[in-house]
Amino acid sequence: MDQYETAHGARLCTHYLQRAVSAWLAEPAPHQWMGLLSEFYGAYVAVPVNEFGQPVTYVHEGQLAVPAHTRREAVPAWCARIGLQESPRVNIMLGDELLEYLAARHPDHCVVLDPQEAGIAIYPVDEYVAGYSRFGRLKAALRRGEEGYQHPAGEVIQELLKPGAEIVYMLSPGSGLRPGEQPYPQLVNKPADGVGVGNGASAADAAVAGYAGAPPGGVVACPLFTSALEVFRFQPQAGAAQTSVEWFRRYLPAGLAICIDPAADGKVIELSAQELNTAGFWL
Repeated sequence: MDQYETAHGARLCTHYLQRAVSAWLAEPAPHQWMGLLSEFYGAYVAVPVNEFGQPVTYVHEGQLAVPAHTRREAVPAWCARIGLQESPRVNIMLGDELLEYLAARHPDHCVVLDPQEAGIAIYPVDEYVAGYSRFGRLKAALRRGEEGYQHPAGEVIQELLKPGAEIVYMLSPGSGLRPGEQPYPQLVNKPADGVGVGNGASAADAAVAGYAGAPPGGVVACPLFTSALEVFRFQPQAGAAQTSVEWFRRYLPAGLAICIDPAADGKVIELSAQELNTAGFWL
């Protein structure tokens, strides 16, 4: 874990996770659960580890669990509560990678988010976790950029341009029906007054249209997503697909802006056509 992620990432990314936790506790509905998971994937959390560097476990409601704290300073109090003689070392881990670790080594364990304050159990085998694509590092880059530690587009574009990078997108209805055909992404219309997807408006402010359905002269953007859950939050009835970022770099029309996670909490970050071109996005 590099110093930037340890010093800034954990604090910044958990701001949105804490809000998602509050929303879930107030209204334990599927859309709130998807929002919580989406934020957890991109949040850096404090995980107590033993002398071997392995996450500390304890029993939560009869299940072996790994605690994940949104505040590092909460770890000593939790350790005292369960009777640990000494506060263990703390690792700062990306939520997505913590779930991957458990899925690979201890799939029967769960993560308990803020065990003292919230006690929310997240299982690697949960259908929302195991059944859908996710890219936690892209989500983390999105959150750090929004808070101003880097230019909003900078780290996000870096993440997209990594070799082998993949992304989730929303399917355009009716595309990809022929064998071997790559389904096309669905675009969103940006309102003519400029208060739209790229300027912090909610998903309700964006009308959805496919390539052929975009009105003449309309300003459109291509929404991309850090997880399939974010697609369903934006359009509950939509289909989601995963493909390489290289496919978008080759076949998405140059000059089209990209917005990411338009239904997520906070301001939506848009990557303008100029920013993408300057970064060498198009192939």
